Amino acid sequence: MKNFILRLVMLFSPFWRKLGADTNQLEAILWVKLTMDDRRPRAVFARHQKRKKAVNNATVATVLTSLVMGCFYLFTFWVGKDNFTALTLYFLMFMVMLSVTLISDFTDVLIDVKDNYIILPKPVGARTILLARLLHILIHLSKIVVPMMLPGLVYCFVRIGIGGGLLFGLDVAFATLLCICVINAVYLVILRITTVERFKDVIGTIQVAFSILIFATYYMGPRLAANLHLDQTAILGHAYFYPAPPLWLAALWEVLQHPAGQTGLLYGLAALGLLIPPLSIWAVVRFLGPSFDRKLSGLGAGTPAVVTKKRRGRGTFYRSISAWVTKGNAESTGFEISWLLTGRSRDFKLKVYPSFAYVLVYFFYYGLQGRGQSSLGETWRHLPETKTYILLIYMSSLAMITAITNLVYSDKYKASWVYYVSPLRVPGEVLVGSVKAMLVKYFIPFYLAVAVFALYIWGIRILPDLALGLANVIWFGLLMGYVRLKKLPFSASMSIQAGTGRFMKGLMIVLIPTAVGFGHYFIRLFLPALSWVIWLIFVLAAILVWLLYSRYREVSWAELEKASGDF
Repeated sequence: MKNFILRLVMLFSPFWRKLGADTNQLEAILWVKLTMDDRRPRAVFARHQKRKKAVNNATVATVLTSLVMGCFYLFTFWVGKDNFTALTLYFLMFMVMLSVTLISDFTDVLIDVKDNYIILPKPVGARTILLARLLHILIHLSKIVVPMMLPGLVYCFVRIGIGGGLLFGLDVAFATLLCICVINAVYLVILRITTVERFKDVIGTIQVAFSILIFATYYMGPRLAANLHLDQTAILGHAYFYPAPPLWLAALWEVLQHPAGQTGLLYGLAALGLLIPPLSIWAVVRFLGPSFDRKLSGLGAGTPAVVTKKRRGRGTFYRSISAWVTKGNAESTGFEISWLLTGRSRDFKLKVYPSFAYVLVYFFYYGLQGRGQSSLGETWRHLPETKTYILLIYMSSLAMITAITNLVYSDKYKASWVYYVSPLRVPGEVLVGSVKAMLVKYFIPFYLAVAVFALYIWGIRILPDLALGLANVIWFGLLMGYVRLKKLPFSASMSIQAGTGRFMKGLMIVLIPTAVGFGHYFIRLFLPALSWVIWLIFVLAAILVWLLYSRYREVSWAELEKASGDF
C-alpha cells in the first residue's frame, strides 16, 4: 500500500519540480513518513493493541476500517424518506465520524514537530519540506476519506446516475473542507486554553469518546432510526435543522440535480453549502493559519518549567480514603500507587473508561429490545414490570473486570524495581490495596449511579438484589485479582497481555458472573416473594468476600514468581 501511494504521488514529479521541490528528497521524506504511518496503530484501536508484534500494516487497517464505516452509512439511503433526507443523514454521520476520527488520529500527522529536529538541519530546501508536509497530510486524509465515501459514491452512480454520483463527490469534498476547518479551530482553542501536556490529555479524552460513539452507534443506531420513523420524516419541514451543514450539502445536491421547481429556501440552503466550505478554508488560511504555526513552534520548543504552588488539602482526599479502607502500610501503599497512576496513565484511561459506557449501551440494547413491534417508548413504560435490573447489576462487573485486568500493564514497567527493593513481607498486601483502589475509585461510584437509576425505575423492592449484586461483584473482583492479578501494579509489559495459558482463566472470569447472574434471575423468577432468600445469599456472599480477601492478602513472593510464568 505504501509503495503504491508513493508511486502514485511521484507520477506528478514534473509538477513538483516546477513548484521548486527536489523530487529525490521529496520521495525519500515521504517514504519515511509513510513507513512511520504504517507502524503507528490507529488511536481508536489502541486499547485493543496487544503490542506483541510490530505494527506494519496500519495503513491497510485504516483503509479497511474507513471502508466498513462507509458501508455502514449506506443504511441512511434505506431509512430516509427521499434522497434529500437520506443525504442529510448521510453527511451528518460522515462529518461527525470524520471529524472525530481526524481529531483522534490526525494529531501525529498535523502536529508533527519532528521535521524541526531531523530535516531542517539537513541540506533540504524549504519548499521541499513544506511540500512533503502538505502531501503527507493530503495522503493521510485520502486514506480515510476516499474509502469512507466510496460505498456511497458507488451507490449514487448505480441508483441515481452519473450526475448524482459526481455531485455526491463534490459534496464529500465540501464536507471534508468543513471538517478540516472545525479540526483546526478545535486544536487552536485547546492549545490556547491548555498546556501541551493537557492538550495530549484532551486528545486522549476525544479518543475515548470516539470509541464509545462507534460502539453506541453500532448497537443503538438501527433501533433509534426505526423508532424515529425517518422513513416518514421530511427534514426540510423542521426549521431547527436549517443551521446544520449536512442539510446545506444535501440542498446543494438537490438543487444541482433537480434545478427546476425548487423553493427559494432550498436555493438559499444550497448557496450556504456552496459558499461556506471554501470561505471557511480561506478564513483558516488567512486568520487561523499563522496562529496555528506559532502554536506548533511552541510545541517544538518544549514545555517551559512551571513552578507549582502547593495547595492546602490537595492530594489528601485519596489518602483519607486509603486510611479508612486499607489495613497496614503496604496495603495503603498499593492503594495510593494504583489510585495515582491510573489517573495519570493515558493508556489505562483509553482501555478502561469506555467500559463504563459499554455497560449502559449493552443494557439499553438488550434491556430495551421490546417484544414484537413495540416502540421504544412502550418498552420503557413496561420496564418496571421486568427483571432487567439484574442484567444491569451484573453487567456492571464488566467495568470492574476491565479495570483490574489492565492494572498491571504499563509502558514504563521497568520502574517497578522499587517494589522489589522494599521490605515487603508479602506482596499480597500491595495487591489487595490495588484492588481496593479500583473498587473505591471506579466501581463503587459507578455502582451507586446504577443503583440510583434502578431504584428510580423499579423501586425500593429491589434493594436486596442491589446489596447481593454488590457483594457478588466485589468477590468477582477479588477472585479476578487472585487468578489474574498476581503481578504488582503497573509492573508488566504490554507485550505479555497475549501470553499463553491465560485464555481459560479469562473465560472463567467471564462465565462466573454470567452464571451467578442467571442464578440470581431464576431465584427472583421462581421465588419472587421470598426476599429473605436474597438476604441469606447476601450473607454467604459477604463471607466469601472475606475469605477471598484474607487469602489474596497472603499471596507470597513465591506465588507471585510462579504466576509470572503464566504471563
